[in-house]
Amino acid sequence: MTAAIFHDLAKVQPVLKPGDLVNPREVFEPGHLHAFRSAALAEGIYRLGPEAVLLIEFHHHVEEELPAEFPPHLLPMYRFFRLIDGLSAAMTRRGAKVKITVDGSKVHVLENNPAPTYNRSLTLDLYTGKTSLHRSSHARLC
Repeated sequence: MTAAIFHDLAKVQPVLKPGDLVNPREVFEPGHLHAFRSAALAEGIYRLGPEAVLLIEFHHHVEEELPAEFPPHLLPMYRFFRLIDGLSAAMTRRGAKVKITVDGSKVHVLENNPAPTYNRSLTLDLYTGKTSLHRSSHARLC
């Protein structure tokens, strides 16, 4: 998936040292900003197609914020892309361990974090967008 390679192309990373305790909302710019810039670069410089550009541009928007002209056939990929982007952040920033299983259009995720308040299990139906989420301080990876 080409969009995954280019989606954070214009993301500005704060300069942090190991052990720095920060509030991510204070040190990272809003995701919409780098998503928009990344989409512009992907289209203008790398000549990515319009569907990849849309996925990049809106990867930090919730589904209700998508423009009316967002192609419905891209919704399953958009949902999957947002899920994977979030899990990637959980693994790299929080040291989460993640187990993913797939059953048809349903993706089941079990996330176990060093900070138990972030533990969760969820099921996302890529086709319908329906999500069931359960937070647990005792999530277990099998």
